Amino acid sequence: MPSYPTSVFSPASKNTGETIQPAHVNDLESEVNAVESGLLNGLNHAVTISTGGLTISTGSLNVGGPSTFAGPVVFSSAVSFGANGSFTAPRVPCAKVSASADIAIATDAWTGVSWDTEVYDSTGLHSTATNSSRVNLTSSGLWRVSAFTEWAGNATGGVRLRLMVNDTQCIGAVSDTPRSVPGAVQAVASYLATSTTDYVGLVVVSDGSTRTISNSSLYGGSWLAVERLSG
Repeated sequence: MPSYPTSVFSPASKNTGETIQPAHVNDLESEVNAVESGLLNGLNHAVTISTGGLTISTGSLNVGGPSTFAGPVVFSSAVSFGANGSFTAPRVPCAKVSASADIAIATDAWTGVSWDTEVYDSTGLHSTATNSSRVNLTSSGLWRVSAFTEWAGNATGGVRLRLMVNDTQCIGAVSDTPRSVPGAVQAVASYLATSTTDYVGLVVVSDGSTRTISNSSLYGGSWLAVERLSG
């Protein structure tokens, strides 16, 4: 019986002058047949590629059981669902952060809004303990950045907000006139194509009177969100 695929073929060592017996040749033929059959008809045991890589120039790779990839996997074309299986895409880097309480915004001073609540954060883009006003774009690509603010009523102070990259570059802005009724809202969104790792934040200012970013549930509160659209 051939040793493949359950073990490695290990014939006994031969000495000079010994005669090759028919059984020796039969063993070699059986082993060659087993290896060729495995290559042609499909391997029925685990295969580990520790270095280098696996390239299939023609045909296809069919895997009948669960598979684990320890490193990055790149598909150069579309990935389809199996007829009787399922495909779970990797987590898209995205985060949405908000504030659990009202935030007072001083007059005539741009203020970075700190966020103490993570509505979701798929890949650790935000920290509530360190630089909580920032959401980190931890990989290069095209990102969508959006923000929404709800303001408490104030008849004398207009408000402006900016989406900022690295505290230096404005990629979106919006302003609003004073409103005496609660529930004044602002929304702004933009896109950022970056080849490095950056961070984004929302800065706001009140003109003429202190204003308050509201945590009211009237419009769902205020938040900042990012999502990577492509690599």
